[in-house]
Amino acid sequence: MLLSIVIIISRLDFDISKITNTAIEYNKLRFIDFNLDLSKTTIWVFILYAFGKLNVYLSNQAIIQRFISTNNEKEAGKSMVYNAVLSFPVFFIFLIFGVLIFVYYHHFPFNLNPLLETQDEVVPYFIISELPQGISGIMIASLFAASMSSFDSGINSTTTVITTDFYIRYRLSILGLNSLQFAKILTAILGIFGTIIALYFANNDVSSLYDMFIEIIGIFGGGLAGTFLLGIITIRGNSIGAFWGIIMSLFIVLVVKYFTSIHFFTYAFIGMGSSFLIGYLISLIFVSNPNNLKGLTLYTLKK
Repeated sequence: MLLSIVIIISRLDFDISKITNTAIEYNKLRFIDFNLDLSKTTIWVFILYAFGKLNVYLSNQAIIQRFISTNNEKEAGKSMVYNAVLSFPVFFIFLIFGVLIFVYYHHFPFNLNPLLETQDEVVPYFIISELPQGISGIMIASLFAASMSSFDSGINSTTTVITTDFYIRYRLSILGLNSLQFAKILTAILGIFGTIIALYFANNDVSSLYDMFIEIIGIFGGGLAGTFLLGIITIRGNSIGAFWGIIMSLFIVLVVKYFTSIHFFTYAFIGMGSSFLIGYLISLIFVSNPNNLKGLTLYTLKK
């Protein structure tokens, strides 16, 4: 990525003023917009998006399993802090790269293939057409490696959850399979299912897979994150409240999606907040006898 940035700047004759002027002219360096319109990517939308990103650290099994693989809670906390801190420079590098790609093809429009159908195709096309041979191969291999790493993490974590929380917990028996055999078959099924979904998206009019990913995670992940918050920061939350919190938050986010113009960056925050509030209120109405909460909530960690 850094090499690509250097190459683009060199192709633009290291003229920083030309780069910045073009980016400013087309509003590519407009980082802060205080407009209260939540249908646009304003500063307020990004703040809500940042809070909504908590759903990744609260409910994403692929992320959580990395933290719990550490030796103790202190090390897990350190890894989470390092992850958050290092995310900023990485995010900044991606933003700079995106701006430079735009500026480059603005000044060299004939280098861009007019047959490209979506914005997701621009970076791969730049890699194979503009980078030196060998470097482009390494970049493509890196993209595949990163994609496969994320994909197999999701498959493995999903398999672990289903096998542990359902197959083993409820002593299910399918064709006499033990838990390991069941997990292997489930892994294959999930892999095939994921491949089919990927092929479907690749052959349909999807302008940005990442935007769709954020939207889907916001719709379905926000409510789950709210449930985790309900269990972590309250002592009155119960299963009834958690269940209806998730259901109602999903309904609310879908209403927001289909009946408002609010930006999809806010979906995770809306889902998380509504799930927590509704779950807490219902838990207050349908009171249940709490189990031993020692060490499970913020209020009982030291009790």
